Amino acid sequence: MLDDNNVKADFTDGNIDITISGINEAVASNLLGADIAYTVKDTNKVFAKAITFSGVDRIVDTGSSGAVTSETSDQWELVSADNEVKHSGITFAGMRSLTGGNNTLVGAADNGDSYQLSLTGDITVDSMIFKGIRNVNANTDDTNYTDTVDATGAVTLQGNNAFGVTIDPNGSSYDINFSGIDAVTNTGILTGTTGADTFTVEGDNKLRSKGIQFSDVSSVLAGNDTNIADTVNAKAGETVALTGIAKELITSNILFKQIEVAGTGGENLCRLRLSRYNRDYWGQGLQGQ
Repeated sequence: MLDDNNVKADFTDGNIDITISGINEAVASNLLGADIAYTVKDTNKVFAKAITFSGVDRIVDTGSSGAVTSETSDQWELVSADNEVKHSGITFAGMRSLTGGNNTLVGAADNGDSYQLSLTGDITVDSMIFKGIRNVNANTDDTNYTDTVDATGAVTLQGNNAFGVTIDPNGSSYDINFSGIDAVTNTGILTGTTGADTFTVEGDNKLRSKGIQFSDVSSVLAGNDTNIADTVNAKAGETVALTGIAKELITSNILFKQIEVAGTGGENLCRLRLSRYNRDYWGQGLQGQ
């Protein structure tokens, strides 16, 4: 147990507790504390309560405000157990705030993780708040697990199961990149890639693209390259309405922009006009304005 310059050592085999005071360095494989600030100095080495600990494998904080700051260039790796993360050879359990390292968070390979993104760019997993993260890799291809992001900000597709979210706290804009993600909630505005994208609508404000299911979608802005066709597959039985603006349509409460091809029930029924002066083509189930 940690205290200022004090370490309480538990010799379990002999059932003996010893408190050692006035030390600056110690070797310990497991540390237990409450509401402690830990600084990772190197692999298996941390500084806490004025003591540098080496050979550390695991740290458990039983309080509500345990914090870890890393001075290493290692990534953070989620493990299957809740509220646990591995970093620089150390498994941290029960921490509230974590920052530093190489700003990369990797998901558990044998678990579906949920990432909640705040307006300030903090990412919460279970009860852990990661600060300064720029890249998240969900790290699982197992279809039995679903990795989910509760997004905020502007979401931009980057490729299969990959997208970026633009965060703009205090006018300082930056992107957080996600890969290996299966589902996104609170999407808002979704921007497509520079290539040919297909958006398959699954219900009100819900669609799938690049292997990701997006919910709470208000609008989609596809690429504007006239040599590449972006496609909307509307849900069967739902109306597809042209807005009167070039390459725009509305279906299932989603406004789509810069779309070249649209269809419903898996069948392409129209090619939207490429400019204001070109003709609209539509078939059954499409409404033109």
